[in-house]
Amino acid sequence: MDRKLENLHGFWGSLVGPFLVCFKHGSDFFIWAMFIIVAGQLGTIINIINRFVFQDWTLAEALYPDSATGNFYTYALVLIASLIGPLFTRIKNHNKPMFSTISMVFSTILIFVMILCAVYFSNASQNIPSLNYDSFKGQKLVFDYKQVIFLGLAIIFAWYAYGFSLMVNHQELVQLDDKGYAQKQDEHVQHVGHKAVETTTDGKGVVL
Repeated sequence: MDRKLENLHGFWGSLVGPFLVCFKHGSDFFIWAMFIIVAGQLGTIINIINRFVFQDWTLAEALYPDSATGNFYTYALVLIASLIGPLFTRIKNHNKPMFSTISMVFSTILIFVMILCAVYFSNASQNIPSLNYDSFKGQKLVFDYKQVIFLGLAIIFAWYAYGFSLMVNHQELVQLDDKGYAQKQDEHVQHVGHKAVETTTDGKGVVL
């Protein structure tokens, strides 16, 4: 895994690096996912299980009430908004934070996706049907697939953000940092220069 991280460069390296880092922290990542992703939707999950398992609804019928009220939009908005704050705090509190380019690009993507999600949620909330859940059962339902897309994006972004927060602990990823890469190259040049001096002098400055 360390070798894979060291070989990451450029755009694709910045894209997959945070995901790969999570696998190096398996137990921590599992705990994070259970509390942030699963527990964050616990009420909705319980509702779906209750309808699907105990009330003999189909999966589509079990999902529909929460979809109709925009629960998945709401969770996606909250999750994305919670990711933006730490990124801006990181930029604000450090003159030259590590991985600053990734932070800025990621923040920009999050903001635009959050705005787009809010627009869709606003439109969907104007057409919320009657909350008589029993009336949904047995009817032909049209599931709002856009909610699933935004929910999936929010979870992927959260996964990326968690891995991104761990990247500062991995020296093998310094090449993905715009200033870190330059610093690493300078150190390499200085090291080569010192080696060259040592081979032409006796270590005391006297030329051999």
